[in-house]
Amino acid sequence: MITAIIVDDEKSGRETLAFILERHFSTKINILGMGSNLNEGVQLIKKYNPNVVFLDMEMPNELGLNILKKVEMIDFEIVVTTNF
Repeated sequence: MITAIIVDDEKSGRETLAFILERHFSTKINILGMGSNLNEGVQLIKKYNPNVVFLDMEMPNELGLNILKKVEMIDFEIVVTTNF
């Protein structure tokens, strides 16, 4: 099973993506946690070591891909998400 976390500043974005993944891929993807900013995302990555991170591209005062600067070793896939 693929393990995943979701990082999105908008609660509705996190919840909608989680709903879609759970409804259509519940036997293939296990969502381990959700964060509302990059710092929370980094903490979740360190805690769970997921296979994939669903990452919002734009968050207040930060770009999602800046997570690459905050995580020492990128051993997971990144799926960029956006509401735009």
